[in-house]
Amino acid sequence: MLVNKGYTVYAYYNPPYVQTMEEHVELALQVFSEEAPLVRLGRSITSAFHKLLGLGLLLHDFGKALFEPSRGKELSFTGHEIVSGWMTYRLLESFEVGGKIQRKLGMSTGPLENGALVLAVLLHHHPMDFTSRLENFRRLKPKLTRDRVKAFAQSVAGPATKHLGLSAELEELFLEALGAEEIEIAKIYSTTKEVYENQWRKVWLFVKSPAIRRLFLLLLQGIVAADYRASRTRKSSTPQSRFARAVEIFLGHYSHSERAS
Repeated sequence: MLVNKGYTVYAYYNPPYVQTMEEHVELALQVFSEEAPLVRLGRSITSAFHKLLGLGLLLHDFGKALFEPSRGKELSFTGHEIVSGWMTYRLLESFEVGGKIQRKLGMSTGPLENGALVLAVLLHHHPMDFTSRLENFRRLKPKLTRDRVKAFAQSVAGPATKHLGLSAELEELFLEALGAEEIEIAKIYSTTKEVYENQWRKVWLFVKSPAIRRLFLLLLQGIVAADYRASRTRKSSTPQSRFARAVEIFLGHYSHSERAS
């Protein structure tokens, strides 16, 4: 789908194999129903679990809007999860915007639940090496502009409406969270570095309730697994890796409701 001066936001770009963001997010949001075992586990911690997971899946690749492909060349999307985590934090916790998207989704979450989702989005690719990826991201040149944010909002409008009940207000919320005509990488880097350090302490290191740690892990596993499932059609001839087999086993246990199994 072409939007905003011809921008197409891609989830994967390595011609001839490409996947638009709209297709990727739609497939990801299909993975876990409200009665899926993973969701039922999450609801034992917070009634908002399914909506938190859905929001995480909507936003997990937001940072790919930063990157514009060159015709015929593979696009690596280096550090995109950092921008995704930054936007997740802005939407959930920033002074200007925080609380609005929760009201739109009809969920009530506090700083710890929000922090668990922010961490899950930040760490859904490389949880063991995040700080070095953050430093590599710092060297990137592109800026996050309003046009790019609009392009992402329009590309996920269909899945957001269908699965989360978010419609026209989504673009408005994204732009309000952006907070300017454009944001430099240095600003996203410095904010995200601070957010990561603070949320890691609150959600993992010093949290009094182990339930918040479990919430973070369930959200992280859900995003990783749904992201993989939504990506598997990109190269149907690619041999299945051990990781891929592990994800499929996980999904076999946790992505289907008892009624469907």
